[in-house]
Order: sequence, then C-alpha cells, then structure tokens
Amino acid sequence: MLNSTSIRPWEEHRFWVEILQDHAYFVRDHLAAPETSAIQIAQFHINAFQMLLDHLNEVEQTANHSSQQIIAFSRMVLPVAEGYYQFEGNLQRLRIANKINLNLSPTYLNGTLNENQEYLRILAFTVEGRPPEPLPLVDLMDLWLEDQLGHAILLVNVLDPAEFGARERSERHAQVFRALFTQNEIVRGYLRFTSPNFPVHIKLARDTLESCALIKPSFLDNIQLPSDPPVI
Repeated sequence: MLNSTSIRPWEEHRFWVEILQDHAYFVRDHLAAPETSAIQIAQFHINAFQMLLDHLNEVEQTANHSSQQIIAFSRMVLPVAEGYYQFEGNLQRLRIANKINLNLSPTYLNGTLNENQEYLRILAFTVEGRPPEPLPLVDLMDLWLEDQLGHAILLVNVLDPAEFGARERSERHAQVFRALFTQNEIVRGYLRFTSPNFPVHIKLARDTLESCALIKPSFLDNIQLPSDPPVI
C-alpha cells in the first residue's frame, strides 16, 4: 500500500493477502483445462489465502506491529506468500519456455511477482514486530504503474470485440500507464543528482493517482456479472 503511519498493520495485511488471492484466481482461471496440476496448486493457494483472511478477522484490528497477534499472523502468512511467489515464478519460467498453456503473459506475471515480492519485503519486518521501512516514491510508482498497466491490458484481452467502447477506453488507459511508467524511469535517472520529491516528481505521482482513479470504474464495470442472460 502507500506507505503511511495511518495504515494499521491489520489493514496492510488484509490488503496484501486479498491481492495475492486475486492473483491466484487470475492464474487458475487463465490456465487451460489440461493443466490440472497447476490448477490444483492455484486452488490450494486460493483456499490458503482465504484461511488466512478468516484468521485475520480474529486479530484485533487496532493491534500495532509489536503485538503478538500481528507477529504471529505475519509468521503464519510468510510461508504461504513465499510458496505462492515460487509457484508464480515457476509458471513464468514455463510460460517463457512455452511449456505451459497459460493465457497470461510473462510480462503480466512480472507485475504480480513484483507485488508479491513487496509483501515479502514487508513481512521481513513484521515477523520481527517492526514497522516496514517505506519504499522510495520512485520504486512505489514503478510497482503500482506496472500493476495498473497489467490490469488495463488484462481488461482489453477479456472484453468481447463487440464491446468496442469499453475496449477503446481500456486501450487508452494502457497507453496512459505506459507513458507514466516511462516518465517514472526518466525521473529515476534524475534522482542520481537531484533529491527526491522535486516538483516534477510530485506532479507525476499526482498524475498517476488521477489515472488510477479513472481506470477503477472501467475495471469494476466489466468484472461484475450481468444480471440478465446477455453477456454483451
């Protein structure tokens, strides 16, 4: 999440476990039916993340990082998150070698692996009862721009060609996030001799937040099941 002292550890954990569970759903649903072993492993992780979410509901929501409940939960989630990281990484390796029928690109998996890696970084602190060190803004921007770009591309790929307007909007979102990602890499170069959070850097962060707010309604509109029989 956006690193902030206002975010409670309970909220941080729920945010990340829900994201990893979403990733497992995406993987399961984009594997070809013959890939039974990978589908079973994805389903195993979906169930494991749900068990963690259920357990988290028993943790005091106001608990701080030094709380034994938060430390115990961190130690419980760590091997599951690490296991899923290794599973997705192996899928990416197989996908690059064209040895698995998975309708997700290796580049898309880069984004989900980056998010998982960030949670593992956070867990390295929370298992010891310490608050995580915040990511530099330029790294945080990289993480979420790649995530939003992946969502936009995924949405384009699942929309029916007849849904021209929605596809066109999603393609525009993808173009915007590609441009913002490129700008962030340029800013990373500036940081060799310029202190972080200079005006252009802050403007880029604000532009990114605005763009994320714009794509969210489009994504939600298209992932909800229709109430009537027609799907398009």
